[in-house]
Amino acid sequence: MIHNSFGYEEPQIRDGRILNEAFFGEDLLSIERLRFDGEGWRTDPQGHALDLGWLPEASADGSYHLTLLHGDRSNIVVKFRHTDARRIQDVIERCLDLVTGGVPDDEIRQLVGGIEFRNSP
Repeated sequence: MIHNSFGYEEPQIRDGRILNEAFFGEDLLSIERLRFDGEGWRTDPQGHALDLGWLPEASADGSYHLTLLHGDRSNIVVKFRHTDARRIQDVIERCLDLVTGGVPDDEIRQLVGGIEFRNSP
């Protein structure tokens, strides 16, 4: 895990802005595969990365945006949006289970895409 500010906080809203914005920012969670290169642990540029943020940042109209990438940042395996933190947590856990289980990216797309959650705008 590179960074984690994700939690089950309810937004405190005033005038369309979320006051507890630390839990509703653009960079809430970043998980990347690490590998030992003989000298220390480094992020694996060929591994998977999972990023989570709330967009638009600190906006009451926003939603969580979850992205699972593989290797190159342009290689998106999964994109998922929702306003419910518990549903996002379920998708995160599913993605991590599949990645650590060695499931191919195409199959991950199908399996995660088949989760019956209503996406929010």
